[in-house]
Amino acid sequence: MFNSNKKQRHSLAHKITVVGGLLLVLILAAICAVMTMLHSQRAQERNLAWLQAEVNGVEQAVSAYDTTAKLLAERFFKVYRDQFGKAFALNEEAGKLTQLGISLVEEHGAADKFTEFTGGAAALFMKKGDDYVLINGSLKTETGERAMGTLIPTGHPANALIKGGKPNSALLCQ
Repeated sequence: MFNSNKKQRHSLAHKITVVGGLLLVLILAAICAVMTMLHSQRAQERNLAWLQAEVNGVEQAVSAYDTTAKLLAERFFKVYRDQFGKAFALNEEAGKLTQLGISLVEEHGAADKFTEFTGGAAALFMKKGDDYVLINGSLKTETGERAMGTLIPTGHPANALIKGGKPNSALLCQ
């Protein structure tokens, strides 16, 4: 009988050890799962904060580039404008814009000089009805030909600027 009691005790101790061990493993697994979730959430928050900082940096760089490009366009516009005098004569019916009696239609010397000097494109538009048509410039088409005859349509934002006597440094075609 003594052996049988020992066997029961051993069996009871064994059961308590196994159950206690299993509970300990479950508790440790739950702690690990919770810590993993918290760590993962913090890592995701840090990644989002880093990504937002990168996006803000790119936005600031693009904004600075745009501001610089506009400033340079305005300054280079003055260089291009100085190639011409102020005495223009427009004959809309004949499709001619002249300066001191010299036709500026397809006279690309000043535009080519500007492009050579700045690397940018320049264009001279002539009023034709309610639109403005490119008559002189270094703007090129996809095929590499001069973009002569390009119109600035009535509804385009550049049209309002030009009518207001202000230079336009925006894209004409998109």
